[in-house]
Amino acid sequence: MKQNGGAIILSGDRHEHATTTFPAKAKGDKPVIEFSTSPLNQFYEPFDRFHKEIEQTDVSIYSHPWGSSKFGKVTFDTTQTSKLLVHYDLVVDGVKVWEYDWDAQRH
Repeated sequence: MKQNGGAIILSGDRHEHATTTFPAKAKGDKPVIEFSTSPLNQFYEPFDRFHKEIEQTDVSIYSHPWGSSKFGKVTFDTTQTSKLLVHYDLVVDGVKVWEYDWDAQRH
């Protein structure tokens, strides 16, 4: 993915939300970003969970383990020829609790 212009990964997790980047390491590589959000019908957990950075290959931007209902809203702006703009809203229990903007250079 890094060698083919980067990527945006949208995935699901059973318990929490985490936004993680995978930085470019080699010359010519592009970064990869993952937005992972738990399902709408998440069950209650009486303990906290946090995404932990283990090494420099994945960098935690934000983690949100709380709430019973989570989803992400993603918008893509392709109007600029030089870059792709991605906007992400995290909605927990019906309220937007976090947002993030990411851009990727296009060739």
